[in-house]
Amino acid sequence: MATEITARWTYGSDDIEFTESWHAVRAVILEAFGDHYSPSVQFTLHRMGRAVLEARPEVKRISFSLPNKHHLLYDLARFGLDNDQEIFQATAEPYGLIEGTVERAPAEASANAVAPGTARASTPPAVRSSGASAR
Repeated sequence: MATEITARWTYGSDDIEFTESWHAVRAVILEAFGDHYSPSVQFTLHRMGRAVLEARPEVKRISFSLPNKHHLLYDLARFGLDNDQEIFQATAEPYGLIEGTVERAPAEASANAVAPGTARASTPPAVRSSGASAR
């Protein structure tokens, strides 16, 4: 996969150490981008968004833009050489633009409310995705 990631996120409140949070969110995105085999850019987008929401409770919603940049096998025949899937050339041809948002489900706040004097096991945040599409 060849892409460049643009991410924008919204916090749930203003009571946040923004610099620390920004660096932490960036680290989660980079880790999630490279920790798996990806069958598609959409899969990776969702995985990164879910990882951020699970790791950073202050993040309410995160949106990504990932252009799908193509690299084609370079033809070395004119040099009398074979190219055994080793050399690729970036193209300026049209490519897909994958965009999507992963956010906490609106009912999460009330579903996670705990009555005084009771306890609840920690669970991953409920998330919903929207807009993962190619243009």
